[in-house]
Amino acid sequence: MTITQTDGKSRIAAASLGALLLAMPFIAAGQTQPNSAAKEDTLEEIVVTGTLIAKTAPTAPAVTVITAQDLQVRGFTDVADALQQGSFSTGSVQGPQTTYGFTQGAKTLSMFSLQPSYVKYLINGLPMSDYPALYNGTDTLTSIGGIPLALVERIDILPGGQSSIYGSDAIAGVVNVIMKKRVDGVEFDARVGGTKDGGGTSRTFSAATGFDLGKMSIMVGAQIDRTDPIWGFQRRLTDRYYNQGTDPATAERDYLITGFFGRSPAFDGTLNYYFEDPANCANVASQYGGTTAFRSRDGHGDYCGTFSSGNYTLDNGNKSEEGYVRATMPLGQSSELYADALLSHEKTTFSAGGGYYSTTLVSSQYEYFYDPNLDDFMNFQHLFSPEEIGSRDSTLSDTTTDGVRATLGMKGPLGGNWTYDVGVAFNSQKLIEHTFTQLTNP
Repeated sequence: MTITQTDGKSRIAAASLGALLLAMPFIAAGQTQPNSAAKEDTLEEIVVTGTLIAKTAPTAPAVTVITAQDLQVRGFTDVADALQQGSFSTGSVQGPQTTYGFTQGAKTLSMFSLQPSYVKYLINGLPMSDYPALYNGTDTLTSIGGIPLALVERIDILPGGQSSIYGSDAIAGVVNVIMKKRVDGVEFDARVGGTKDGGGTSRTFSAATGFDLGKMSIMVGAQIDRTDPIWGFQRRLTDRYYNQGTDPATAERDYLITGFFGRSPAFDGTLNYYFEDPANCANVASQYGGTTAFRSRDGHGDYCGTFSSGNYTLDNGNKSEEGYVRATMPLGQSSELYADALLSHEKTTFSAGGGYYSTTLVSSQYEYFYDPNLDDFMNFQHLFSPEEIGSRDSTLSDTTTDGVRATLGMKGPLGGNWTYDVGVAFNSQKLIEHTFTQLTNP
């Protein structure tokens, strides 16, 4: 519960920041311009992320604001994209270009190169719940996915150490996402984007409307997003193998037998290739779109391989649906009852490729291992092609996150110059992961 008092020069507006599970209030306060006695115009009250302690404008904390217009004209794809473009976002994080990370479906931010767990995230001043998986397998974090960008009024960012007010998870700063409270008429937005070389096609559709039901004012909106993954074979730098990252390109080693000794007179550390296929790769020529053939590498030997590589995702695919509803109803002449709910469903898809099969045979006389007159230390390697697996899409793994968030509160005057804002919030996130794994038997 938050109670504030105003004086003759300024008014402090308090935003409810109580959490049901934490049972701990977090307060966001803002300040309006002085109301001149010579003017009778009523100034609009704006609540911004601030502090527990009422301050005058010159001493109020500096808050960076990203408005709804900024979100639209700058072409941000989601809340995470908008935050990661800020000057305070100086650290790298696991994102859509990470494959098989611990939190593949999470969207997060690093302020001032600190861990993502040191940023406090709020929606309408109320804390968000932690993501169900640990970042890097060790740290808790909050994912800022599942928020419909079209229904965001603005984003308040309070950078720098705020732990004394907001808790230990606000060492790097606080991010407060303010959702729209009212929509006049019907709003509809559609965006489609693509890339020159293929993959990454995005489609976003959103709609929102507002209406009155008796004394109750209701706003409801929804957003649907679809983004295709970008595969390695769709980009010139990753569609084939380059030795040490330079030309000329080298064929992928899809069918290979290697050994340390081979037919060399002595062991010199060179990895030598054995080639024992009388068909010269003809039996596997149909793999990788018919590009597998007899290949050689200078100084090593012969094998069966292809120049068609990149059967893994460079950028994740994503499907998401979000819905938001908010209702307000006046109680008497000055108090107000409010409630909202945010539902989200997100599915992230990614692939590290088809994987490979490898087994090793070692000379039985291990103590004489480095004697070239004995048997070799041999390794049999086979990279699975898309044709063997079924398709590239068959290698996709996915993470699905279902979120539910609901708040209920009441605010109004308490008497004299005091006001109150009390509320509770419920947060729930469920994470389901499916990982592509190859089995040795059907």
